[in-house]
This record gives sequence, C-alpha cells and structure tokens, in this order.
Amino acid sequence: MDVSDVERIVEVHCITFPDSLLTHLGRPYLRHYYAQYFKHPQHYAVVAEIDGRIVGFITGTACPDDLNSRVYRPPLGTAFQSALRIFTDPVLRRHLALKPPHVARVFRAFAGRRVRTRSFQSSAKARLLSMGVLPEVRGRRIAESLLRGISDRLCADGQSLIGSSVIKSNTSALTLYDRIGWHREFEDEYGVYFTRPTQAV
Repeated sequence: MDVSDVERIVEVHCITFPDSLLTHLGRPYLRHYYAQYFKHPQHYAVVAEIDGRIVGFITGTACPDDLNSRVYRPPLGTAFQSALRIFTDPVLRRHLALKPPHVARVFRAFAGRRVRTRSFQSSAKARLLSMGVLPEVRGRRIAESLLRGISDRLCADGQSLIGSSVIKSNTSALTLYDRIGWHREFEDEYGVYFTRPTQAV
C-alpha cells in the first residue's frame, strides 16, 4: 500500500464493513486510522489490485503498542467530528454501548498512557488487524493472496509467527482460516484467535 492509496482503502473498507465501529466513526477517522500504517516500519499494509484498481487490502502490525497509541489519538478536528456522530448515528451508539473498553482506551491514549487491546496474550507478536475484499471479486482467492503478501513481508522482517482474531459471526473468515491451515489458539465469547508460521501462509 502507498500513501496515495489511503482514500481508496477507506472506500473499500466502507463497502466491506458497512456496520463496523470504524466505519461509523466516519471517513475522516478512517483516513487517520489507515494513514498510521506508514508511521512505523513494523506496521504493514498490502493491497490487491485488478487492472490497476484496488479491490482488497490487509493490515497488520508487529508493534501494537505504537499503533494503538496512534489510532486512539486522532487530530482534534477528526476526534470532534467522530464525537458528534454519537448524537446522530444510532449504530455508533450501539457499538460504543456494547464495547465500553474502546471508550476507556481513547481516554488512556489521550492521557499518554499505554493502551492494551485485549486481555488474551497470543504467542504471536505480529497480528493481522483488518482485511477487506470487495464483494464483486470474492471467490477469486484474493484473501489468500493478501494473507500470503503480508506474511511474506513479516517473514522478511524476521517475524516467524502471525496471529489473527475473528468474531464468531464472521463465518466466512472462520472457514477461510480453517481451510488454509491456521491453528485455533484460543476461543472466547467474542471470537476465535488464530496463529500460523509466516513461512507457511
């Protein structure tokens, strides 16, 4: 992914995840979120193109503390715009009501304190965070290509293990990870945590 791809990634994200918390925080926040992957050498973003058009993307990091400190501290203007959406977007209000830890992380980040995103500590330092493929090109193994692409980059940087988590309602993603041989490391009421050696993806 290149810096110039951020706007297209935001568009693909909104199409792929219309009901997600990030989508309902608004496009300014999404631009801020995806721009952070260029701020540290251990943040990764790979895109899939067909005929020069981005049709999918994948992101991850081997330095989650740095990424969390950035994504939870958007510019004040962006933060203000996202905050205003709480009053107009019932989907956003529902997300925040169901996920109060996100609100706590925002306050911790603005206070300059370390932000942790999960209580379960995976054996994989490198984590996949987001992957989206446009509906009209699904079934063409683009997700598998994206997984190989980011895994190759992580492997080249010395990361031997990659992890990911999938919410239980995302049955297509669960099926994909199981089919291509990812190991189920942990499972709770929210989702399933997977790992796999980077060289094997």
